[in-house]
Formats: sequence, structure tokens, C-alpha cells
Amino acid sequence: MYDQMDKRSQVRVSIGIAVSIRIDDGGKGIEERGEIANLSQGGMLLKVKKPLPERAKLLLRILWPPSRTCMARGEVVWQKPGSAGVALSQPNADYCDLLHQLELASEPERRELVALLRVPVIQIDLRPTARRA
Repeated sequence: MYDQMDKRSQVRVSIGIAVSIRIDDGGKGIEERGEIANLSQGGMLLKVKKPLPERAKLLLRILWPPSRTCMARGEVVWQKPGSAGVALSQPNADYCDLLHQLELASEPERRELVALLRVPVIQIDLRPTARRA
């Protein structure tokens, strides 16, 4: 149920849920598919087919029916073929509550909870910031 390494101070919860990764580069944009392999208060492991932009800043959004939206900001901190590590910050209360419920759930309960979630979206904005006059 949990993925832990000695170096980690936070428990990671395995969830294995599909994710839509939307990259806005100022052009037509790119949409990729991936998987959130696990989550914690401070990070997540993404399974990806193509590398993400280095040090990309992102916004994770998970819709939790009926009316909750779990959100956290993040940054890609490492990559290797097929996966990327993301450090998360500024999780909202719904994200923290979802993570807490996933941590406490039995395996069957966790699967049921994950099945309720809408496909999460990760937004990466690569557009150059506007210069201030």
C-alpha cells in the first residue's frame, strides 16, 4: 500500500491513476498522457512516455466528486527514462484531506476512492512571462 524509502520523511501512497499533462508553450500546446504512480504531502512520482521540461513549474488538479478540487503546485526535480519526480508545495485543504483518506484506507477502500476521482490534470506553462514596463 505504501512506497517508502529511508530518505523520505513522508509516506507515499500508491494510487496508479491516469493523468493528463497539458503543456502550454504559447503555441498550440501539447497534451500527453501519464500516470501518477504515488503521492505524498510533498511530492509525486509520474510515469511518463516522454521527458517533461527540466525544472518545469506545474499545477496539479484532481477533481474529487461531487464538488471538491484537490490542488498543489509543483516542480519537476528529477527525471529518468519513463518517470519524473515532482516536488509539491502549497497543497490546498482538499488535497491534504484526500491524501489523509488514502493513507488510512485499506487496499479495497483505496481502490474505490481512486475510482471516484476524475482524470487528474497537470498544467505546465512554458510561455515566457510578460516583461513589465
